[in-house]
Amino acid sequence: MSKKPFHYELKNQVSGSAEIRMYGYIGKYDEFDYKRFQQVFRDALQNNSDLTIRMHCGGGSVYEGLAIYDLILNSEGHTKVIVEGMAASMGGVIALAGDEIEMNDNAFFMMHAVTAGCFGNKNDFKNGIQQIENCEERLGKIFGERTKADEKTIKNWFDSGQDHWLSSDKCLELGICDRVIKPTKKRKTGQEAENITNKTPEEAFECFNLYPEPPEDNNINQHTEMKKEAIFAALAAAGLAGKL
Repeated sequence: MSKKPFHYELKNQVSGSAEIRMYGYIGKYDEFDYKRFQQVFRDALQNNSDLTIRMHCGGGSVYEGLAIYDLILNSEGHTKVIVEGMAASMGGVIALAGDEIEMNDNAFFMMHAVTAGCFGNKNDFKNGIQQIENCEERLGKIFGERTKADEKTIKNWFDSGQDHWLSSDKCLELGICDRVIKPTKKRKTGQEAENITNKTPEEAFECFNLYPEPPEDNNINQHTEMKKEAIFAALAAAGLAGKL
């Protein structure tokens, strides 16, 4: 099986700062794994002390993700993580390695129970269950150390059997992120809200009625009349006029 192309790359190496775009899933056959990521990460820190990681990650391998987490956490440079779309599952764990963590207003964080596959005898399955529990215990400690979430909340993420999607504001409340990046642009409407506060409902509606009625198409009307005349002529020829 061939590996998917890189969806992360080194960008904007200017005056001691660099940016890595980390988009996709984590795994040996996915967009990035530890071996490929660490090469880009170390290259970035050779000439830069500040690093920004822009993330839109759907999760993936626990082991690859933990290796990336430790790499970022133990680096000497200052790392800011910006979650642009989602930091799901192991993507969320990696995000927690940042010295600063920011989320776009519409970004989400997701955590759930560890999943795995197993083949073999009963002892193989028992060992598989034990390994899943070990992974969840390790991940639980990371969330306990790097967020304000209490033990009950963290335990529920793993034990409920559900995906737990958290908005950027909820992440800010739980200490998962340090700042929410609010939009800088506002959509323009036909009239500002403060100008309609004293209007009647009908007047207010007209303020936002930005799409006029389409003009009447005379060609369509003429075509319809021509079809009517042809039908009446056919009926008259058949002696059926006035009987319908």
